[in-house]
Amino acid sequence: MGIGDAPEAHRADGEAVDNDEEYAVEAGDSLLIPAGTVHWYRNEGDRRGAFICAVPNGDDEIDLLE
Repeated sequence: MGIGDAPEAHRADGEAVDNDEEYAVEAGDSLLIPAGTVHWYRNEGDRRGAFICAVPNGDDEIDLLE
């Protein structure tokens, strides 16, 4: 999973560019990607992958639960 600030037009084949961050994620992981953040996904494994994307309808609000 990648997060960056360069416009998508400056990327080649989904590879990271300067100032991008990439994270290895696996089943059970969750991510919060702020609205307007450039991001992408790449499956480097041998098995098919899937993910669920939830987009809020309204203002973003984060509640921390303990």
